[in-house]
Amino acid sequence: MNAGEKPETPQAVKGVSIRKVYIAIVIAAAAITAWLIVSIYQTIDSYNALSAAIENYISCQHDVDDLMAASDYLTEQTRAFAATGDRQYLENYFTEVNETRRRDDALDRFETALSGTDAYLSLKEALDQSNTLEETEYYSMALMLEAKNMDRTDLPEALQAISLSPEDSALSAQQKAQKAQDILYDETYVSFKDSIRQNVQKCSDALIEITKAEKEQNATQMLQVLHRQTILTVALLIVVFLVGLLTAVLVIRPIWNGISYIRAQQMLPETGSWEMRFLARTYNNMFWEMQKHHEKLSFEASHDALTGLYNRAIFEKQQEAWNLEQPDNIALLLIDIDYFKSMNDTYGHSVGDEVLVKVAKILSRSFRSEDYVCRIGGDEFAVIMVNASSALKDLVAGKLERALEALRNPTDDTPAVTLSIGIAFSDRENPTDSIYNDADAALYKVKNRGRNGYEFY
Repeated sequence: MNAGEKPETPQAVKGVSIRKVYIAIVIAAAAITAWLIVSIYQTIDSYNALSAAIENYISCQHDVDDLMAASDYLTEQTRAFAATGDRQYLENYFTEVNETRRRDDALDRFETALSGTDAYLSLKEALDQSNTLEETEYYSMALMLEAKNMDRTDLPEALQAISLSPEDSALSAQQKAQKAQDILYDETYVSFKDSIRQNVQKCSDALIEITKAEKEQNATQMLQVLHRQTILTVALLIVVFLVGLLTAVLVIRPIWNGISYIRAQQMLPETGSWEMRFLARTYNNMFWEMQKHHEKLSFEASHDALTGLYNRAIFEKQQEAWNLEQPDNIALLLIDIDYFKSMNDTYGHSVGDEVLVKVAKILSRSFRSEDYVCRIGGDEFAVIMVNASSALKDLVAGKLERALEALRNPTDDTPAVTLSIGIAFSDRENPTDSIYNDADAALYKVKNRGRNGYEFY
C-alpha cells in the first residue's frame, strides 16, 4: 500500500473475497459440467467402440467364411472337371482364382482390420496352404486334359506350363483320367484340406478371443465413465448446496465484534447502528493516518529524498548481508557523475539537482525491478544486480552503453553528462577480500584514463 493511498475497509476487502469465492464456485461448477459433458461423449465413444468391435467381428468372420468357401469351391470345380471332363468347371475354377479372388480379397480385408494378430496369421497360413493345393489341382487338370486330348492354348499360362512326369505321360487315357481323380482324394490332398480347415478354425477362435477382449475393455471403460458421471453429478449437487450455504452465511451472518478488529489491528467495518458507524469511521480515519505516517517514515528511511532511489542506508545494509552470506550471484556497479562539482558551479545547484534526478531515472529504467539502484553520495550511485553472474557481462555493457549515450546526448534542457562506472561480479577472477573494493578499483581505472566510460574488474 503506497503512502497517501486510502486503504479499503475490511468490508470491501471481504466483498472482494466473497466475489472470489463465488467465481471459484462458478468455475468449479463449469468445470464439473464440462467433465460431465466429456464423460457423456466418452460413454458414446465407448458404446461406438463396442459396436465397432462387434461389426468388425462379423465382417472378419465373413472374410474367414469367404476364404474357406472359396477354397472348397476350387476343390469342387477341380473334382468335377476330373470326373466329367467338362471345360466349364475349368472356366469356373480360373474365374474364381483370377477374377473373383475371394480368398485374396478376404485376407486383404482381414489384414486391414487385424494385421499381425494370431487370427490373421492363421488365416494367412490357410491361404498359403490353399495356394499350395493349386499345384496338385493344376496337375490333376493337366492329366485330364491329356486324357481327353483337349487343347490348352486358350487356358491360363499357369496350367499350360504344367508338364506330366514321364511315368504319367506313358499312362493310357483312362489311367490318366483315373489318376486325375485319385490325386484329389488321396491322403496328401485330404490332409491339406483338413489343415486349411484347422487354420480357419484357429482364426475364428482367435477372432472370438480378440472380440471378447475388446468387448470387455470397452465395457470396463463404459462402467468407469458411468462411475465418474455419478461422482461428478454428486459433486455438482454439493457445489449447488455450497452456493446456498455460502450465500446464507456470508450475507446474513453478523459483523464480528469491533473489539476483535481493534485487537487484531484491523479497520472496523462501517456497519450497524449510527453510533457504531461513527465510531468505526473515526477509528478508521485514525488508523489510516497512522498507517500513512508509518509508510512515509518507512519510505524516507530507505529512499533518497531527491531521486527516490534507495539510499546509502539500504546499500550498507546489503553490504552487511554480503559479509555474512558471501553471495555468489550478484554484480556491483559504482557510478560517479564526471565533473559534477564544476557543473554545479557553472549551471547552479538547481540544474545539478535536475541532472541527479535524470541520472537516477535513466539508471532505474536500465536495470530490473529486483535490482537495487541506490544514491550513496552527492554524485555517487551504486547498482546491486541480483541473480547476476559474469555471464551477463555483455548484457550489462549494453545497458551501460545505452545509458551513457542518453546522458551524452540529452533531448531536454539539462547539460550533457558523462559517467565513470566500475563493475565487479561476485564470480570475478582473482577477487580481493571485498567486491566493493574491486568495483572501486575498476572505477578508478576509468577515472585514471580520462573518465567517461566503464570498466569490469
